[in-house]
Amino acid sequence: MIKSVLKRIFWPMHLWKAFQLSREKKNVSRSAEDPQLKLYDKILQTDFLHYGYFEDPEIPAEKISLHDIRIAQINYARLIIDQIKNNYGNVLDVGCGMGGLIGMLQNAGFKAYGVTPDRHQISYIEKKYPDAKVIRSKFQKMETEGFETFFDTIINSESLQYISPEKAIPKILSMLKPDGRWIVVDYFRFGEAHEKSGHNWNDFERLLSENHLKIVYKQEITKNILPTLAYIYMWGEQIGKPLFEFLTAKLERKHPGKNYILSEMISELNLKIDKKLNIVNPEFFARDKKYILLTIERV
Repeated sequence: MIKSVLKRIFWPMHLWKAFQLSREKKNVSRSAEDPQLKLYDKILQTDFLHYGYFEDPEIPAEKISLHDIRIAQINYARLIIDQIKNNYGNVLDVGCGMGGLIGMLQNAGFKAYGVTPDRHQISYIEKKYPDAKVIRSKFQKMETEGFETFFDTIINSESLQYISPEKAIPKILSMLKPDGRWIVVDYFRFGEAHEKSGHNWNDFERLLSENHLKIVYKQEITKNILPTLAYIYMWGEQIGKPLFEFLTAKLERKHPGKNYILSEMISELNLKIDKKLNIVNPEFFARDKKYILLTIERV
């Protein structure tokens, strides 16, 4: 094992391969590279990569089935579609993932467009939803030629958290019709949140005002989203962590030398697992953040 590691460190061809992989990594967006989202999709098979909306927010995590998750994801998408006022308009799904929302928009009679930097997602959508037009780009770098004041509705469904609002809002305004709607469904930080994902709510409200935008509909759905987090957290605590502890204990017993060499990396990985679990800990989430459905229009 050590010989193999040293070979990859010092052999020029391996160094060049590592350099190439590092460069490729920099060109992939956070959302496109996220293996958790892809695993989530493989398990659920709904073409959705977002949390679900549970009509019964009190359902215990241990009673949630994969079928319940699927239904909750569809309910989430319906909440969005209910906010669209033009029944046959052009709709852009920003960060369209695997195309689940695009499919529902098409079934409802809308002209659905999507934007994503992930070529694998685009290939999948083009096969499953051939009538949809999908642009390969990060939203903040998307070319607007041909799309000036084109869209009746632009949707950021759990995608705004990956984009700077300062960059997103000018792009939204350039492509949205004068009477169009911007629908945002995402979580926001309130107060001194310990985990920094999501945008600060006060900063976001200020940016809306500065850009002459107003919130015409607001619905906090945190409690309806929490069962999804509770379900993921339960599996991580009851299966993920114990499995990791079992594998590391087995490595220590059977290969003490290798375990010694890897001990620092294992400790760092263990801390990273705890940090990831804290992100989906429903108690921590509800303390620091709120998940909100917003409909936004020009003043």
